[in-house]
Amino acid sequence: MKVSMLAHDIPEIPFNKIGVDIAEAKDKIYLIVDISTAGVIKVLKTFFGTHGIPEILIVYNNAFGSYEFKAFANNWKLSTVTTSPKYTN
Repeated sequence: MKVSMLAHDIPEIPFNKIGVDIAEAKDKIYLIVDISTAGVIKVLKTFFGTHGIPEILIVYNNAFGSYEFKAFANNWKLSTVTTSPKYTN
């Protein structure tokens, strides 16, 4: 079943709304917390410096939909695909 994209209002107060996700790798479970666009960009730069720049980056909007992140993606020539967690093609 195809689900529509989920839009969220941008909060007026920092940390009023944050994005979290759970990931599992090598029998360990990680809680992923999205705190700010600048924080996400800083971590991605370090990650890309170690592992290389991906051809496609699939993102769940929130900080990734901001002007700041779009400018970063453009400067780094990242192709981004925006989706919601329950959205399928």
